[in-house]
Amino acid sequence: MTPSSSCICLVGYLAVMSLLHNCFLCSVTADVDFLYNSFKHATDLSLDGSASILSGGALQLTNDSNNLMGHAFFDSPAQVVSGNVVVSFSTAFVFDIVTGGPGVGLAFVVAASKVLPGATAEQYLDLLGKNNLGNSSNHVFAVEFDTVQANGLLNKTNGNHVGVDLNSLVSNVSEPAGYFTDDGKNISVTLESAQSIQAWVDYDGSSKILNVTIAPVSVASRPHRPLISHAIDLLPIFKQDMYVGFSAATGKLASSHDILAWSFRTGGAAQAIDLSRLPKVPKPPAPPPSMSTVVNIVAVSCVVTLTAIVVAIAFALWLWRRAILAETLEEWELDHPHRLSYKELYRATKGFWNSVLD
Repeated sequence: MTPSSSCICLVGYLAVMSLLHNCFLCSVTADVDFLYNSFKHATDLSLDGSASILSGGALQLTNDSNNLMGHAFFDSPAQVVSGNVVVSFSTAFVFDIVTGGPGVGLAFVVAASKVLPGATAEQYLDLLGKNNLGNSSNHVFAVEFDTVQANGLLNKTNGNHVGVDLNSLVSNVSEPAGYFTDDGKNISVTLESAQSIQAWVDYDGSSKILNVTIAPVSVASRPHRPLISHAIDLLPIFKQDMYVGFSAATGKLASSHDILAWSFRTGGAAQAIDLSRLPKVPKPPAPPPSMSTVVNIVAVSCVVTLTAIVVAIAFALWLWRRAILAETLEEWELDHPHRLSYKELYRATKGFWNSVLD
């Protein structure tokens, strides 16, 4: 074999091995594919803080108590970077925010660790804290579903919005929560309305386009137009292996944040969620009436009672006066011609008809 032919064989061999290697990497990354139509029997989730699985099968990140933090991650990391290219990924989930205040909100999270150092409650969603906002070492990507307007460093102008966060909670892009109909009309969605809402997050590793779509589960099908469609390079954010999950927090105001179903996949579209199998979320009891409400109820009750008493007294006086003024016959008049009352004359003449009087 000549040196030139050997060189050609070597180049061909390396090309084939490189192709096989890339195929192997693709097969590994595309292997992350799971679906929870309910979390009742889930055993491969890491829960932290206030997160728990309710008896009905919902994954509750926080209840409606104050100053809570909770997050849940899929136990195994997903390989999201292959050969300096971010792997395409897709997720769909259904969430329910039952207001008691409202609370703060929740987020879908892709993070380098299941432990989020420095994370705090309230407006920081148990993702980050005031001291590490914007640090490149955070390696956190999140899609937030925020229900209150933040103050200070975050400077969020709309308290009911969907935002995309990169190593920070100052969103790179955000939109008021809503969805587009087929004719292009934007329908607003109140995130904390206690209605179940489905969300889709899709990232194309080739085009580096992120699409975020939401709609109430009552909407028959997924909206064709995403709420957010934005070019984002996640390579500086992602490490090779990242964890996927959810995070939520409450503050002085509180809501329960529940995930009812979840699917995720790398290298392809996430599996469709079976909406007929969604777990039921217990609704919180009605709050006790406020002092002003109690005062109003008592005042109205007193007015109604006094009015009823006055009406009853007036009716009794009318009856008494009617009885006093009624014409009564003396005993001697019963056997002789006597006075006739107006009522008797009226009845006898059929209302004083002329034909009767003639």
